Amino acid sequence: VIFAGATPQHEPFSVMALLLTALLGTGGAAAGWLIWARRDPAAARLAARVAAAVPLGAATAALQPLRARAAELLITRPVTLPTLLERRVVDPLTDAVADGLEVAATGARRLQTGRLSSYLLTAVAATALLALGVTLAATGHLPGVGLSR
Repeated sequence: VIFAGATPQHEPFSVMALLLTALLGTGGAAAGWLIWARRDPAAARLAARVAAAVPLGAATAALQPLRARAAELLITRPVTLPTLLERRVVDPLTDAVADGLEVAATGARRLQTGRLSSYLLTAVAATALLALGVTLAATGHLPGVGLSR
């Protein structure tokens, strides 16, 4: 039962769960009574048929090489596939990404001088260029911008 506050929610589901539990429990008890207590003749015949099939166990020895071959094809070989995929695809790809990041970091490291004044000068120059470009575009002096006015 699902509760939200003081009242249960979804009562029909709770009733159906109770009925399903009762049905399965009663059905299991009935099946147990039929199998062990009543000894249905069909169950006795089934036991006799299973006992008659025991000599077929010798045939399973003849199927052992086929079973081993099937296990090799369906279990042993596919198990090595993830390792092969990792070795041939994933490892070279991650190595290439790592090398690319290392080259990019080396280039970015050259730009880092550690001088605050050079960083400030770069920021002011970039802002001035951006303001100049916006001003030229707004007044129609930037080539290719504002020709349709």
